[in-house]
Amino acid sequence: MDATSRRIDSWQTEKGMRAILVLSNQDTHGRYAMTSAETRALLERWFEEVWNQGKASTIHELFSAEGKAHGWPEPEAVLHGPAAFEEVHRLFTSAFSDIHMTIDDLFVEGGRGAVRWTCTMKHTGNSLGFAATGKSVTLPGASFMVCENGKLIDGWNFLDQTKPLQELQAAAQKLS
Repeated sequence: MDATSRRIDSWQTEKGMRAILVLSNQDTHGRYAMTSAETRALLERWFEEVWNQGKASTIHELFSAEGKAHGWPEPEAVLHGPAAFEEVHRLFTSAFSDIHMTIDDLFVEGGRGAVRWTCTMKHTGNSLGFAATGKSVTLPGASFMVCENGKLIDGWNFLDQTKPLQELQAAAQKLS
């Protein structure tokens, strides 16, 4: 059942009248709850297309206009909407190439998902404030996401960029 589907049941009453019941996963605000399978598919697609394939167009397709991404790129940051997320994504992908996000664990319940992931990437751009090093780094993290109406509406990201950045800065100093 997709996020906008409805199930219609009909039957004959004792008095011979036809009764119809429309069951929907739409709430009173016009929002559709997502099933665990729909949420899993959305999150897997997000990590594959946005990160592994670098498709910025998928951000606008899967991230709600009212969506928020908490904790990235800085722990206190809150990105509002797909345009803000795309801007940070563009800066990230201009600093790193060969980005690969591996989903280590994915747990879903209805429209909520918890993802433990590992990102490997190569520092090939200058947008971090120092010269590209060509060094590969690994960044582990976790994201907790809420999906609704076939889109991401909230995401809380937890990652520690300290070690990878220190490694890259040390490598950049050796190169200069």
